[in-house]
Amino acid sequence: MKITCIDDARSYERVLYALRSLPQGKAVRSYVDDVKRDLRAFYHRPEGRVKIITADYDNGWQLITLAAKTKEDADAEFNALYYRDCVPSPYDCTGQMFTVSTSCSSATGAGWHIITSLWTFKEENTMINNETIIYELCNKYQWFTCGSVRQYEKALTMSKGGVPITELARVIWICSDEVPYFDILTAISTSGYTENKNKEERVDE
Repeated sequence: MKITCIDDARSYERVLYALRSLPQGKAVRSYVDDVKRDLRAFYHRPEGRVKIITADYDNGWQLITLAAKTKEDADAEFNALYYRDCVPSPYDCTGQMFTVSTSCSSATGAGWHIITSLWTFKEENTMINNETIIYELCNKYQWFTCGSVRQYEKALTMSKGGVPITELARVIWICSDEVPYFDILTAISTSGYTENKNKEERVDE
């Protein structure tokens, strides 16, 4: 095989994801090693602008070097060339990678760079996105300043499971300093957070 463009790379990424369900015999492991080797060669080619920071079958982080000279142009370049949209389909789209979050920065004299987080499309991805939403809200509004690291990790795990917004907001409120409960509730409710309707909501006694 020879990967010559981003479409080839994405196709082989989907193949790698699909191979997870097969028995991991010698032939499968050998093929996977070959694909990974070619993907690394493609992404790390001298003219390549995309560098993989970390990646596995489910998610990953990439560093993208942009040609843009301003923040506005960098955003436009990324959205036009590198942003991966999640496109639900009536057909099987398992393995489709999509962009979850980005962070844009500039190093003096070195242009603009974007670090992007990618997830693999599967049924529970709406819940995975919940975790990202709550993480970003906590950073934006300085929530959870009174909680421990372990409590924070548990709250993110709760969000990933799609617990009711009222329950999650209560947990964050208890572990935050001088933040009104209804401010937290409103922020989560308007953030795109998705409750897991398959879970039975607890009723306070």
